[in-house]
Amino acid sequence: MEISQQDQKYPRPDLCNFREKEGGLWILSDDPSIIYSLTFKGNDTTLVKYGPKDGVPDIDLNSLTFINNDLFVTTETGIIRYDKSSDKFVPDNSITNGFSEGKYSQNMYTDDEGDLWYSVLDEKNKEILFKMTGMVE
Repeated sequence: MEISQQDQKYPRPDLCNFREKEGGLWILSDDPSIIYSLTFKGNDTTLVKYGPKDGVPDIDLNSLTFINNDLFVTTETGIIRYDKSSDKFVPDNSITNGFSEGKYSQNMYTDDEGDLWYSVLDEKNKEILFKMTGMVE
């Protein structure tokens, strides 16, 4: 496949997505739907694969983001979160107060003010701002 200069500005979201973590990377793959944890320690590198048996559904995985030190993944049916205590991914739509449950969740991030921006693909909503800070009157 040939990639033009213009295409390089906007990478295909279904190829791969990654986020830095302390001592390594989290890597998202959508074909197949797998999440990898890559850890570097001295000369050793450890790769851990998270799939369906680890709570990663076999559906579209769209983006990775850290919010309040928790790793969230947006999917075609809502949001999953990495649970450190069980070393598994669990459905967790609480960050959107349940709004994202069952929705094709495209992306999610917090801005400098701590507010949550969430994008969804459906017939009426595109991007939604969840104010996490106090409202100014």
